[in-house]
Amino acid sequence: MSARQNKNRQGPKVAVIITAYNYEDYVEAAIRSVLQQTHQNFEIVIVDDHSKPTSSAKTAKIVNKIKDERIRLVRNQINIGQTHSFYVGLDHTTAEFVCLLDPDDLLMPDFLATMLAAHLNPIHIAPLAFCNQQFIRNDDTQLTATQSLFLRSQFKAGKFDGMQASLQRFGFSSYLEATTRGWIWTATSSIMYRRDAVEMIRPIKKLAYNHADTYLAKGTHLLGGSLFVHKVLVSRTLHDKNDFTHSRIFASNQRPGVLHLKGGDPAVDTIEALYDSGNYKLLLRKNLQKAMAARLKPAQLIRLWRASENFRSEPGSKLIILRCLLARLRHK
Repeated sequence: MSARQNKNRQGPKVAVIITAYNYEDYVEAAIRSVLQQTHQNFEIVIVDDHSKPTSSAKTAKIVNKIKDERIRLVRNQINIGQTHSFYVGLDHTTAEFVCLLDPDDLLMPDFLATMLAAHLNPIHIAPLAFCNQQFIRNDDTQLTATQSLFLRSQFKAGKFDGMQASLQRFGFSSYLEATTRGWIWTATSSIMYRRDAVEMIRPIKKLAYNHADTYLAKGTHLLGGSLFVHKVLVSRTLHDKNDFTHSRIFASNQRPGVLHLKGGDPAVDTIEALYDSGNYKLLLRKNLQKAMAARLKPAQLIRLWRASENFRSEPGSKLIILRCLLARLRHK
């Protein structure tokens, strides 16, 4: 290995997990966008979620053609969905920082380096960091230079210059407390997680929905907030296979698409996993209660309180959830 290659591979290893279900026409471009990163200490785990045989064969052919020792292909024996496939990929890596890359998205060359710098900043330790992203067509035509709802709110509040100064000095633009409400992130591929955070909310049951970013972002954010980098570091491809983002983009305030979460509630499911595993003990109780009371609606807390009957951890968690519900009702 040359001196230059050795230098590029320094720094923490990052795992990029690509979950794919019949996305063989897109996955090669996604892989190559990772291979072109300025930060070269990474590994790629592709989890084929039991795609059609023709799709699986094409994906395997692509991996064999690229011939990079940092790429590993895993095929699920049954279709288990994106969130569970992410954890299959996680079990095939030991990296401390983890990204979930949709197979139809592309990372900018400095994505890994910039997001690592945000995580390794001298001010805040956070479970996840996320960036801004742009929309492109299948032919790589750029359609926008932003997607972030949070960035627009900060611009409107006159905080953009402060964000710019923070990014240049500390490596992140803003820190959002765990109590921050609403959907503050962009989408799946724009987030880099700390491994310990996603391990803490590993699902305890089969999830009925197929949106890993909704589960992972909401759950890890409750553990300690989020870091925002207001740079466009991801290209999100618009096409008819997208579930949440449709292919017509014309305004910032349009309806982006339809999120199907039949049979589940990601916020409730992540906290169930946190309490059932006993991992909530790793958090300051008052901070977790404050975050739960702020982010969860009364109906969600009631569902969580009912589910607590079956938690394997000590019964005290039931009382904690009840306190969150009472606090939420007082400040409704």
